[in-house]
Amino acid sequence: MTTPETRDLTGTVVAVTGAAGGIGGATVRLALAAGARVVAADLRADALAPLVEEFGDRVRTVGGDVREEATADALVAAAVESHGRIDSVVANAAVGYYGGILDQSADEVRRMVDVNVTGTVWLVRAAVRRFREQGDGGDVVV
Repeated sequence: MTTPETRDLTGTVVAVTGAAGGIGGATVRLALAAGARVVAADLRADALAPLVEEFGDRVRTVGGDVREEATADALVAAAVESHGRIDSVVANAAVGYYGGILDQSADEVRRMVDVNVTGTVWLVRAAVRRFREQGDGGDVVV
């Protein structure tokens, strides 16, 4: 059995979408505990305030809808502006519904696909553009 590769996050910059939720908030806290600086994004920007109160200038927040390409661009720009670079992105924002495929309206299904797929694509594109500019790559977690 091989040991999984790990990377030291000390001094790196990590951006996380859906950061006001349970998994997103836990991801932010784990990255900070590992020594990273974080840019936390969520549709509910006011819900990110507790992270700033708890961690101060190690966390920068960005409000916006991941379905909009401009939100991903703003997230990456905030990382570069605040911390000089971006090393990793975590596409955590997501929408899910309980029940069968016919239990949701067409609008609900469209919203789920736009958040889960399109929002992820916008984030990855914005990050890869910046990773290439920096010249040393980066990590994408979906």
